[in-house]
Amino acid sequence: MGANGYAKPRGNVLRVYVVVGGFIPHDPDYIKIGVSVDPEKRHQEIQAGVPFPVRLWGSVTPRSAAGPFPQKAELVLKDYLKRAHIAREWYDARSKESARLLEVARDPADFSDFLFELALGAKT
Repeated sequence: MGANGYAKPRGNVLRVYVVVGGFIPHDPDYIKIGVSVDPEKRHQEIQAGVPFPVRLWGSVTPRSAAGPFPQKAELVLKDYLKRAHIAREWYDARSKESARLLEVARDPADFSDFLFELALGAKT
């Protein structure tokens, strides 16, 4: 287990991650999504580049409906959050879509199911 309670990566398995940030730790202003073999390490890299605290909110290896590549799941998730887009991979954490993502991303099974449903085009 890593420092954030998530399983350490094995091999080169890409995971979709959600990082949250803002100046009030329990009320994030921003969400960053992406893919990484090691989301904890990526979280540390992100922290080094922003002026506010960030934390790894959740990460998961997507199920196959998102295709064989987690990058596709990332694109589906970015499309879902498009109305909350601020810049690059950063999103406003206060949108309805963001609130739903934050709700499911804490639990790997829920996060995986959520990405699966998005990839199938279901409304979540």
